[in-house]
Amino acid sequence: MLALNEVELNHYLNDHEKTIVFCNSIKVGDCRKMIPSLFELEKELNLEIIKFDAYKNDKYLKELGVLFLPSILIFENKELINKKSGLLDYQNLKELLTNI
Repeated sequence: MLALNEVELNHYLNDHEKTIVFCNSIKVGDCRKMIPSLFELEKELNLEIIKFDAYKNDKYLKELGVLFLPSILIFENKELINKKSGLLDYQNLKELLTNI
């Protein structure tokens, strides 16, 4: 997982057609629980997932309508096309990430 701040994420979105962003905080237990599954799926599905610290980028996430952690954001051509919030188990994450 690649950890980016708001400026870096905007550059990344400009350079990539599809982007998966994991909005998280190390202070939130459900975020920590999802990390092993995300690492595994990143390898299994040959994806790059962006790790985005919610507390360091809270204004930006509010603009995107992220109210709960953890959240997965999926962008296509810089446009937010899907958002899932809350703890997702391995299978639910796989279904979400396979369909992009």
